Amino acid sequence: PDALQQAVHRSVRSSYYRDRLLATSQQYADLIRQSQERDQASLMSNEPLAALTDGQEILRRILEPLKGRVVFLDVWGTWCGPCKADLKRLTPPLHEALESLPVSFLYLCNNSSDASWRSVIAEFGLTDPNSLHYNLPTDQQAALERYLGVAHYPTYILFDPQGRRVPGSEPRPHDIEGLKKKIEGIIEGE
Repeated sequence: PDALQQAVHRSVRSSYYRDRLLATSQQYADLIRQSQERDQASLMSNEPLAALTDGQEILRRILEPLKGRVVFLDVWGTWCGPCKADLKRLTPPLHEALESLPVSFLYLCNNSSDASWRSVIAEFGLTDPNSLHYNLPTDQQAALERYLGVAHYPTYILFDPQGRRVPGSEPRPHDIEGLKKKIEGIIEGE
C-alpha cells in the first residue's frame, strides 16, 4: 500500500534495504497485476455468498457447482508458513497426479488480505481450470471453519461427488499415491 511505501521511505535509512523492500513490493504488485486477467476464472467472488452467515449454508453454496466431482479442500492462510510450503511444493505434483480424475481443488484462505491472497496464488501459480480460490470475509470464514471443525492450518478435507464430507482421517497431500487411491475408491464407490 502507498502508506506503507511512504513509511519505508521515511523510516528505512539504509538505501540498500529501502530499495530492496520497495523492489520486492513492486515485484509482488507486478505478479498480481499480470495474474489478474489470467487467473480470474479461479478467483471466486464473494458476492453470491454475501448475505450468508451459516457455515453449513456457505459450504453448500460453494460446493453446489462442483457436484459430480470429488473435491479436495485446502484451508490455508497467507500468514501460515506450513500452508505456503505445501502450496508451493505439493500443489503442482498433486494436480498433475490427479488430472485424469474428476477432482476439483477448493482453496479457502483464512484471515488474509486480498492483496496477500492474490500474491501467494500468483507467486506459486495456483490456478488452473479445476481450482477455485475463495478469500471470504472473516466472519464467514470463521463460520465455515467452525462448521468444518478446522483446528489447524493447513487443513485438508475430501468431499464425495454428492458434496458429502468423506469420513475418516484427513487426506494427506504428502502421500500423493495414497491420496490418489483414496480418491479412486471414492469414485468407484458411487
